[in-house]
Amino acid sequence: MYNNYSGFARDSFLKREKLSNTNQKKARQLCYNDHKLVDSNIKCKVTSAFADGERQVTDYFWGEEKYVFRDQRLEKIIWHSRTEVLKGIDFSVEKGQICVLLGPSGSGKSTLLNIIGGIDQADEGYVSINGEKTADMKEKRLTQYRRRHLGYVFQMYNLIPNLSVRENIEVGAYLSDRPLELDELLKTLGLYEHRNKLPNQLSGGQQQRTAIGRAIIKNPDILLCDEPTGALDYKTSKEILCLIEQINQKYGNTVIMVTHNDAIKNMADRVVKLRDGQIRKNYVNETKIAAADLEW
Repeated sequence: MYNNYSGFARDSFLKREKLSNTNQKKARQLCYNDHKLVDSNIKCKVTSAFADGERQVTDYFWGEEKYVFRDQRLEKIIWHSRTEVLKGIDFSVEKGQICVLLGPSGSGKSTLLNIIGGIDQADEGYVSINGEKTADMKEKRLTQYRRRHLGYVFQMYNLIPNLSVRENIEVGAYLSDRPLELDELLKTLGLYEHRNKLPNQLSGGQQQRTAIGRAIIKNPDILLCDEPTGALDYKTSKEILCLIEQINQKYGNTVIMVTHNDAIKNMADRVVKLRDGQIRKNYVNETKIAAADLEW
């Protein structure tokens, strides 16, 4: 049985359950503190008896987590039907390499990229960059890790619509204490002549170039690309892949790129093939070709 409760209704709901003010506060805080539960609502309520039949336990479900009230004590446990997305992932990428994470939809490649990027957390294991383990970092330190080491390029450009090309790229520069020179980067991106245009005045390829510029201007150690050509046509896709290759060669950034396009693996130094959340192949590409020579 599912009931949709608003935040206001949820508060009233908790009060009707006769929880103490302290435990109501704990319940809300536990819900709000979990990034997976932002704006989530109570999905259902299940009441069941203990084995001795004398007391009852009430379970509240928010999204994929279960919050349990036992004798007015709040606990958080994992809902046992959670899907295991990644299993036994273990690989490394050398500095300056282009690594392609290849696999069909649902193989876990974007989840893996999000864990590398510190957006999601793994239940076990860790990611280490230059000896720093994300699993050991508190939220503030994790934010600094993302700012210092990582640049993100997504399939959707996520540009700020009322800022020019130049201003959108400058947003990334504000996050770094060692940004690249803006005008030089604009020329590398082929955007110098378009620097004062707004996003709605650009083609899809030019918008993706702007998104890449925003990610790379902070001079990150690692450039994470999640299907960067997924929304582009063949010609524009090759232009973007050539640009990523050029940036890798010019600035020395390590590139980790997610794709379902099998041809893109041929431009990579390392290829990691995933299926059903597991690595099926992990190898160094001995026959690497230039992005401009890719065909599909």
